[in-house]
Amino acid sequence: MERADVLRAFRESFGENEITIKTIDPVSLHLIALDGHRYAEREDHTIVRVDGCDPLPVRFYTTASHGGGLTLKPRFVYLDGAWRSAIDGSRETDTGDE
Repeated sequence: MERADVLRAFRESFGENEITIKTIDPVSLHLIALDGHRYAEREDHTIVRVDGCDPLPVRFYTTASHGGGLTLKPRFVYLDGAWRSAIDGSRETDTGDE
């Protein structure tokens, strides 16, 4: 599968290329997006949505800007029965769920 296919599926499901983080809950340490959805870090250091079902199962990574903003970008997207890398489209075999 090509990287473009993985990113297209993400955009079709989420309507954007990345998730913008508005704030961090100091008690739960959840990242709270502009749309109010909550995200948390897993043991494998990827980030997942924790407040209900994802429209598409995705594991994110964080990026930061010099201005202090955080965004989540897709790292793995679950498509066609396998976790696919959003970096190169390859099938991931060590994502912690298999």
